[in-house]
Amino acid sequence: MSKFKPVCSFINDLYENDEKLIDTEHELWVNVKNVREQSNLIFIGVYDGTHIKPFQLIIDLEKNPELEEFRGKLHSGAYIKVKGKIVKSPAKGQSIEMILNNLVLVGHVRDTNSYLPLVKGVNLDILRGKNSYLRPKFQTYQAVYTIVDKVDQFVNDFMRNMHFKKIDPNILSVSECEGAGEMFVVTNMLKDNIKEVPVLPDGKIDYSKDFFNKKVGLTVSSQLQLEALCPMGKGVYTMNKSFRAEKSKTSRHLCEFTHFEFETRLINTVEDLMNFEEDFVTNIIKRTLVECKDELESLNSFVSKGIINRLEGFVKEDFARTSYTEAVDIITKNLETIKKLYDLSDNDIPKWGDDLGGKCERYLAEHVFKKPVFVYNYPLELKSFYMKQNKPDENGRLTVGAVDLLIPNLGELIGSSLRENDYDKLVAEMDRRQMDKAPLNWYVDLRKNGSMSTAGAGVGMNRLWQMLCYMDSNIRDVTPFAVSFEECYF
Repeated sequence: MSKFKPVCSFINDLYENDEKLIDTEHELWVNVKNVREQSNLIFIGVYDGTHIKPFQLIIDLEKNPELEEFRGKLHSGAYIKVKGKIVKSPAKGQSIEMILNNLVLVGHVRDTNSYLPLVKGVNLDILRGKNSYLRPKFQTYQAVYTIVDKVDQFVNDFMRNMHFKKIDPNILSVSECEGAGEMFVVTNMLKDNIKEVPVLPDGKIDYSKDFFNKKVGLTVSSQLQLEALCPMGKGVYTMNKSFRAEKSKTSRHLCEFTHFEFETRLINTVEDLMNFEEDFVTNIIKRTLVECKDELESLNSFVSKGIINRLEGFVKEDFARTSYTEAVDIITKNLETIKKLYDLSDNDIPKWGDDLGGKCERYLAEHVFKKPVFVYNYPLELKSFYMKQNKPDENGRLTVGAVDLLIPNLGELIGSSLRENDYDKLVAEMDRRQMDKAPLNWYVDLRKNGSMSTAGAGVGMNRLWQMLCYMDSNIRDVTPFAVSFEECYF
């Protein structure tokens, strides 16, 4: 039996047991959402983060004249502790309310002229960056952060039901994984005097004198380590943070993000990989529609009109599927349309072997298929060294078993592939790319001795949250304290 029992009640519990609680006394610790005074009555809308709908408190100054001192002193965002009796509410949209007999103003609002929760017309742009710490005081973010929390549960439930084991590998790593050279370097050698940093004769930093005796950075992906953990069972997954030192300030990029990644021995074909990912995404969407109904309705009413219909549309029918080669053909045949829709320049026009680019990816998802679409079998040169090579096509072109899931108004949500388990092919590809194999000797050994065929994927959870909460927005709008190029405020 638990020793700890909260002193206060919670709004969610009050709403769930409304009729049973009539005429009972309760204590609430809450934030003020709004205040309305009418003669001898003061109406206070409050929230505590447990329910998206505010709860109404009433001060009857005729019955409790000692509470007169709070007239004009309660402001949006203030924190109060109250006691009172639950009564049936005559107002529309609420079943119960509370008549107060005691109030303690714990957290005053001192800057009544500039405090953002008191300012009318505050939008998402204003609540980014330095002001993001105030987001929980706004109903939109109470909905968003509740969905963020729930989706974490949905992901874990899905993977546990598949009997995958959750294991979080190291975040400090010697491996760039994808070979993009976008790691943040972690060092203990930076001193007040730059002359104290040890250097080699050629002028490069001597990392052998550093904390780990080598160059170490923040991981860009836990994938390689997950591959090593695959013998643990049917599959493994992580919800680690990943870091990318990209100098990008787009609405879809962060330098630090929550990275859901899985690796499994159960998938050996591109078709199975797409089936697994479609099951995963549709499961998350369906559970969000049911278990976050109130939060979605709140978002749908204000900042994200149409979000419920959009999500329902995503799970109404199967996702589309097209090969990279077919995608390039579609784009080539519709260039003039794409140019008009997305202001596509000649430099953005992809030919076979090029990256499709964000604008062309959006065209495929939003105008050709009009729903989530898998693009598979990408050119070898476009993808990472560890992806499984397909047989050359009829034109002798080399592709790999890679899959990207594109979402309308969002872009890429999932990147995945079959992993190259042939030792000779893996080593040959690393040599062709002139990769330094020393940091990855352990990874190469996985193929040299007891090689296992696996497949896996990476999902930027921030983009998944974005897909579930907004029609079209900035990824920072679902990230509590966003870190991106030239942005790190907390």
